[in-house]
Amino acid sequence: MEEATFSLALDAIYDAATEFERWPLALERLGQAFGCSYVGLIDRNPRTMEARVSAVGIDLAGQQEFFEVWSKHDILRRRTPVYRPGAVETDQDILPKADLLRSDYYNGFMKPHEMHGYMRMTLAVENEFRRIISLSRPISLGDYEAADVEQCRRLTPHLQRAARVNQQVEESKLKLAAFSDVLEQSPTGVLLLSGTGRILFANCAARAMAQAADGLVLRGQRIEVLHSQGNVLSGGERRRVEIARALATEPKFILLDEPFTGIDPVTIEEIQEILFRLKKRGIGILITDHNVAATLRITDRNYILIDGKIIAQGTSKEIAAIPPRKTVRIPVMLEAVVRKSCCVKTVKSSSPTAVRCRWRRS
Repeated sequence: MEEATFSLALDAIYDAATEFERWPLALERLGQAFGCSYVGLIDRNPRTMEARVSAVGIDLAGQQEFFEVWSKHDILRRRTPVYRPGAVETDQDILPKADLLRSDYYNGFMKPHEMHGYMRMTLAVENEFRRIISLSRPISLGDYEAADVEQCRRLTPHLQRAARVNQQVEESKLKLAAFSDVLEQSPTGVLLLSGTGRILFANCAARAMAQAADGLVLRGQRIEVLHSQGNVLSGGERRRVEIARALATEPKFILLDEPFTGIDPVTIEEIQEILFRLKKRGIGILITDHNVAATLRITDRNYILIDGKIIAQGTSKEIAAIPPRKTVRIPVMLEAVVRKSCCVKTVKSSSPTAVRCRWRRS
């Protein structure tokens, strides 16, 4: 087997690890590598004989024929006393070739489907299931030889690893489905979000609440604000939406331009609490605002500017202690920074006075 063919097979095998539905491509690559007319992955419960199959080289009617008619006559399975995980075996390792060629199984099922040479990889054997990959090639290509077995042994550890991951993923999906069913019945709205704001799960109650809310909708994996409803949002609601939109890009710094302007005192406190939580997450925040009192309550470092020149700097207490100048109006612009080692350039303002404030990570 060429290395390029081997690499293509590996890529397909590990792609199949996350979804059982991707196994046909992996099996097709195996078939191309070994000249197979048929390749099948079978998950079988040895107690009930129930099975799940992914196969290439045989149609659904052929698979149904095998399970309904020929499975109980499978001489290769019946002549296998023990399935050993990691084993790679040809038909001649299992039984004499002459016995196979004389069997009803070979003449009634294998031969009509152009299966002559047979090779099997046992990936896993546990109490509740047995997972194997079977390969067959037509009589024109002859039997599998030692070189084919050796190449299969190179692939077997990767196939076992992919099969193990696939099983764990399937079990996790079943647990999540059961958990989702419980949450789906809850009258309380449940919305699960990833760290990037993507919706992982929303139950019926949450979807109903979103539809009833003014200006909000769950679309795909995102929460969207309807533009047509923007004019009915209050000032505080608009501030929250602006912050949420900024956080959706996972920024290291955000700039808030006058976040405390035009909102009531209660909402100002709520916005301040949001900014404190962002500070604890290590997000850098620059605030410019003319509401001096509201801004100084949450900043760590401040700079007062007049016509682009710093006339005072210090903590919030130090700035508040500066005597007012009778000749200078004090509409103030404030900027705050949370992250360490940040460089903030002077911000020019048309206002007579501006304050720049820096937060330090606690």
